[in-house]
Amino acid sequence: MVPFETKPRALRTQRQKIQGALIVRMASSRIGPPRTRFGGGGREARNFRIRALVRRSVSLANGLAHFFATDTNFALDCTVDKRQREARKGRQKERMMSKSTEKALSRQGGYGALYAMLAYGFWGLAPIYWKWVRAVPPLAMVAHRVLWSLPVLLLLVLRARRGSALCSAVRSWRQIRLLMVTAALICSNWLLFIWAVTTNRVLDASLGYYINPLINVVFGLLFLQERLRPWQAVAVGLATAGVLNLTLSIGVFPWVSLALATSFGIYGLLRKVAATDGLVGLAIEMLLLSPMALAHLTRAELTGTGMLLRQPSILLPIACSGLITALPLLWFANAARRLRYGTLGFFQYIAPTGHFLLAIGLYGEPFTFAHTVTFGCIWLALAVYTADSLASMRRSRRLALLGQ
Repeated sequence: MVPFETKPRALRTQRQKIQGALIVRMASSRIGPPRTRFGGGGREARNFRIRALVRRSVSLANGLAHFFATDTNFALDCTVDKRQREARKGRQKERMMSKSTEKALSRQGGYGALYAMLAYGFWGLAPIYWKWVRAVPPLAMVAHRVLWSLPVLLLLVLRARRGSALCSAVRSWRQIRLLMVTAALICSNWLLFIWAVTTNRVLDASLGYYINPLINVVFGLLFLQERLRPWQAVAVGLATAGVLNLTLSIGVFPWVSLALATSFGIYGLLRKVAATDGLVGLAIEMLLLSPMALAHLTRAELTGTGMLLRQPSILLPIACSGLITALPLLWFANAARRLRYGTLGFFQYIAPTGHFLLAIGLYGEPFTFAHTVTFGCIWLALAVYTADSLASMRRSRRLALLGQ
């Protein structure tokens, strides 16, 4: 065999072509460079190995990149699927909870409506009780009502676990001053109502409590800077027309009705300013009035004008005044916890309607054409006021949903 150096140029060129073909074949099959009969060493072999190493590194890098990219996409897909499953489960749980909540709220709303009807219905039938104890003078009856309702109210406060609120309100001199005024107002309202019932003016009392919601609207405009809506202004105008009609037709100003509505309206306004709830505030009011009530009854018994010593059998009916006062308040508190305040306000017309039916049907009080026109104006005003309140509630609810 002729040495490599002595071979002609054509033979060396052929050798290079064969070696290049082998390199391409080796690179495609990823095997090492075979030793040929021309020798396996040299610069070309080293270059081949370097190029093969580079190609393998690039291929390995591409494979790893593809693997990790695929694995990452798979992990992301798994994460997204897991989040979607969790979101789906959360939506299902929310739907189940919303259904259960709606059932609970509807059940609570049903109980609240029942308690509201019991409270206002009881207040509507209250003239029957005051007619029953009409032998007792109205002022003495108010004093008995204060004294007998005080222990019942305190028991209700303790049962509701509001003893700490009662103690904190008693320690506040500002609250005490405000509750002294409200105590005087509720005492005068009770006195006027009992006097109206015992003197056959239940119809006037009914008119007064019909007017009371409209009086509250006027007080909100005057003292709380509340804006009067157009239909509320129409309702107030209709009520004013009804009162003027009764005054001009009969010739007697309905002072009993307006005094009842005004005193209770001012009482509600001041109690809205006070920071105490209804039950605690009424208990403190009775506590403030009890010394004067006890002093009045003691003086009446000592002077011989009292009823307990002359007629002991009346003690049980008088003692029921505590339950007459506290029981509807307990029902009202239960209704207020279960119903919206606006919804609760629509039940307040049950009480004056009860007074009206008792005055006309049971006690036979005169109901003239002037009374028909006046009550017609008041009922129309209340219908306008109620419709406007319902529209305002729907509008507020719609705006709240849009805000969410």
